[in-house]
Amino acid sequence: IDRIYLDTTYAHPKHQFQPQSQSIDDIIHKIKDFLFLYREQGLVYLSAYNLGKERVIFGVQDALGGLPIYMDDDKINIMNQIEGGRERVLSGRFTNNPLKANIHICGMGMAGFVGQYFRANFDNLESHRVELNELKRATATSVTKENIHSERLQLTEFTHVLAFIPTGWAESSTYNRSHSYQVQNHTAVQLIPYSEHSQYQELMDFVEFLKPREVIPTVYADVSVVSCCVCFFCVLHTDHLFCGGGGGGVRIGTGSSSYTCFAIWSIRSKTCRTS
Repeated sequence: IDRIYLDTTYAHPKHQFQPQSQSIDDIIHKIKDFLFLYREQGLVYLSAYNLGKERVIFGVQDALGGLPIYMDDDKINIMNQIEGGRERVLSGRFTNNPLKANIHICGMGMAGFVGQYFRANFDNLESHRVELNELKRATATSVTKENIHSERLQLTEFTHVLAFIPTGWAESSTYNRSHSYQVQNHTAVQLIPYSEHSQYQELMDFVEFLKPREVIPTVYADVSVVSCCVCFFCVLHTDHLFCGGGGGGVRIGTGSSSYTCFAIWSIRSKTCRTS
């Protein structure tokens, strides 16, 4: 293989996280414990992108016996288009009524900011909890008895909140690892190491297996990041090597605006020099 274009979102040794299945199991166990304590008074948030984290959503729902999960109409429409989601939409396992479920899907930014320094957003979560309880009080007289769980859920106010943010950045810094669980009053936010992007060791194994002549990163912040990113893969082949195809360098950009960046990796000094 001459060339591969690689998703290098986590192409750095600091990005090593546990398998997806283990992260999903961790979320499931925490939700079960939380709902056992607070039942209809407990409100759970699962952070997700418009498209992404579906394995978390499906895994949680299956483990909890098919309990309904709330998401907005746009998310339901997306679920209706993907494998494993359509069946759930058609069977009514997803609802657009926030009062009929105590597991809610929210945007990735709602429960907190995740970067090198994770900050939970308790104001957002508390504001949403209050709004839901106001809606419960306003609709209490019109509740229909569809089933016992749904009726109790719509009449009982939420008192405790547990939010999850599944992200590959959960363990990207010492700060995030030591502050992955943050609590304020009756609201808790938990970072979970999880991503659909391949982590560092998976990328290394993939490149080592294919042994391409050139690796072209597709996710990077600047040229220096690109060069050093490719350098991590160079150690799979030789002591000193021009990265990006046997001396060919790393091609940055396309067309007339593109140029070649050369990087040399030294295993002994574990440094990267670009030109």
